[in-house]
Amino acid sequence: TNVDGNPEFIINGVTGLLIPPGDDVALANAVEELLEDVVQRDRLGKNAFEKVRSEFTLEKYVSDVQTHVWTALEK
Repeated sequence: TNVDGNPEFIINGVTGLLIPPGDDVALANAVEELLEDVVQRDRLGKNAFEKVRSEFTLEKYVSDVQTHVWTALEK
């Protein structure tokens, strides 16, 4: 659903489907849409996989932790 950090990762229609929180009808429609459209389902899955693979590397994680630590130490 379109809450908290989800929109930072999910690009609606590209890496997944974002629906309004608490909207049961929208959720049911999104699930039905994905069940019926194998091409869209595969495309979203592949795009999400590529996003994770490119943005959540070990090197990036270590760099982010180092940056956070150095920033905290400078205060």
